[in-house]
Amino acid sequence: MPPYLSALAAHLVCHTAVVVDHQFVEPSLAELYDVFHPWERRGDFGFYLPLVMSAKAVLDVGCGTGELLRRARDAGHTGRLCGLDPAGAMLGQARMRSDIEWTLGDLSTVAWDQEFDLIVMTGHAFQVFLEDDEVRSSLSKIRSVLTEDGHFGFETRNPSVRAWTSWTPDNAVEVQTSAGFVVRMAHEVEAPLDGQVVSFTTTFTSPGWDRPQVSRSTLRFLDAASLASFLSDTGLAIEEQFGDWDRHPLTDTSPEIITIVRRSRGAEILIVLSGTATCLVRGVEEARFGPGNFFGEVATLDGGPRTATVVASTDMEVLVLSGFEFEMSSPEVAHRMLGDGSPTPAGERQSSGVNWPTRLQSARSGRSRPRMSITT
Repeated sequence: MPPYLSALAAHLVCHTAVVVDHQFVEPSLAELYDVFHPWERRGDFGFYLPLVMSAKAVLDVGCGTGELLRRARDAGHTGRLCGLDPAGAMLGQARMRSDIEWTLGDLSTVAWDQEFDLIVMTGHAFQVFLEDDEVRSSLSKIRSVLTEDGHFGFETRNPSVRAWTSWTPDNAVEVQTSAGFVVRMAHEVEAPLDGQVVSFTTTFTSPGWDRPQVSRSTLRFLDAASLASFLSDTGLAIEEQFGDWDRHPLTDTSPEIITIVRRSRGAEILIVLSGTATCLVRGVEEARFGPGNFFGEVATLDGGPRTATVVASTDMEVLVLSGFEFEMSSPEVAHRMLGDGSPTPAGERQSSGVNWPTRLQSARSGRSRPRMSITT
């Protein structure tokens, strides 16, 4: 299936300048975007529309022609709908609708602060962030724009499925314009391929044109483990994750990595490798932690505030783990800890015999977890 792209097919250069693909800045091609990518052939819009309808204030990052927000308004959404996009030609199409807020720019150019209870990024727009710094800065900005209880929904293609192998001229698509011209859109992947960053061209041709129009795009394919790490690093906690638009569980063969996140409060669980610490509740010692114990699990897993303060008694080394990773690596322990909503007693924090370094290595596909050294 040929790739459909959000109009945010751009990348940040030094977090200031924006380079936007030709197909989104050329008015004649922007007019054809929804013709080539109609609502009925896209699973993402049907997935996100109910989320939009249930939110009071919604920001669509890389909104393109604004089709999702326009449908939401037509369906009766009465709250704030805002579309953000760096491509003027695409926003030109969106601005045909005047009852929605349209903003030209990208995440690095806006000054909103905790204004939206839902942010969405459709059309695989998230994949245009090519460098680690771009991913982190964009996620950090999204977190700052979300309300305290807000959510961010987005998707990225699962790299293990290698969707780019079908982006060939043999799979070209043709449509007919309102003027009666036939326009052909064909993709071709450029070498070399490293499985993480894929560059390709999109060529538009028509008998009614003097010459073809060519647009070049580059996308990054993050796996689920890398994505979880970026989210945790920027204070975002995974609430739901799916492998397709029908909400099936994410597997190695799922075409998509669809993720719903919220702002983290207590963002990490710490597992003691060496050293000791004291747990204080309102200044009173409640427990002591040593190797094999863990803490921070209650706020991390239920999203609430921290319920205690842990102070290092000696120099320590700990493993740092997000709540989502903890549930994935040891769901039986996570569910038991949240059974009655109370902190796990120190005596039960020996993790039911779980070999944490081994288990965490497996959960992260061989990537070691961050370690933190704490010096008293």
